[in-house]
Amino acid sequence: MKFLWNKSLSILLTTLLLILTVISPLPALASQQAFKSIKITDTKISQIVNKAYTGKRQTQKPVIMDGSYKLKPNTDYTLSYKNNVKIGLASVIIMGKGKYSGTVRRTFQINPAKTILIDIVPNESSVTLTWKKNTGSDGYQIYYATEKKGKFVQLSDTDITKTTYTVKNVKEGIWYYKIRAYKTVKEKTYYGKFSDVRSVEYRTDDSSLPSPTISSQPERDERLTMNITVGNKTFAATLENNDTAKAMADQLPLTVNMSGLNGNEKYNYLSGNLRADTSSCPGTINEGDIMLYGDNCLVLFYKTFQTSYSYVRLGHIDNTTGLAETVGSGSIQVTFTISD
Repeated sequence: MKFLWNKSLSILLTTLLLILTVISPLPALASQQAFKSIKITDTKISQIVNKAYTGKRQTQKPVIMDGSYKLKPNTDYTLSYKNNVKIGLASVIIMGKGKYSGTVRRTFQINPAKTILIDIVPNESSVTLTWKKNTGSDGYQIYYATEKKGKFVQLSDTDITKTTYTVKNVKEGIWYYKIRAYKTVKEKTYYGKFSDVRSVEYRTDDSSLPSPTISSQPERDERLTMNITVGNKTFAATLENNDTAKAMADQLPLTVNMSGLNGNEKYNYLSGNLRADTSSCPGTINEGDIMLYGDNCLVLFYKTFQTSYSYVRLGHIDNTTGLAETVGSGSIQVTFTISD
């Protein structure tokens, strides 16, 4: 009897051991499936913007989307930086955390700060410009135009030690001036934002003596217009009055191949960063909108729809009649030029 009992107990213990051996990996397997890692490179990252030099560390507040889920800093990812103090090209490194893995490096520019044009003093036949010193830059570029809507032309280039410049032999008429700082780093030149535009008007009286007057308020930059050509069809568009749109205008004329996406947009990743403004979510994309996604993705929308993504608005096509038919469903070649 004792022998039978010991034999039965031995069989029972062996059976239980086999059962535990088979089922024990299942919870671990279920746990691995529940917390499967997602690559941070598979997310959509936006709002990495260029910065102005301050002498302090420059940081970013990226928006990172995994579908409709917005990743949380220090929970889903962490940020670190490289070369984020001095003027030049800086990097932000996004490292996945929790269920997100891997790293993404994005670059952004630290540009000279906007130049502050303090005063503009007219004399009989000259005008003296005075501005605030721009720390960290190599020098300044002075531009002028003879018409409010005219093209600005570089008048002079001064070194960083100068904070005044006298324009001589000013003739009768209205003259517009603006200044920006620049710095060259590793053979690439970085430009700050232009100062507000100031104007001086000279009028000649009966004695032929100049009568200078100075504008009490900075002139507002007018919006530029451009042409968008697809095949033999050209659409007129108006650019926004922001620094990103102005940066795009500086690159024109521009011809790019644009791919189709989602049946409502054409896009092209430009070779360099263009963004100089903070992105925002427009809520509604309208047919004819021209946007910048991320740092360098130029997007032309040919349908109206709702969106949760953020962009910098570059401009809008004035008359969208025939736009959707013209761009079609495939890739297209598009030429952007400034209007005359």
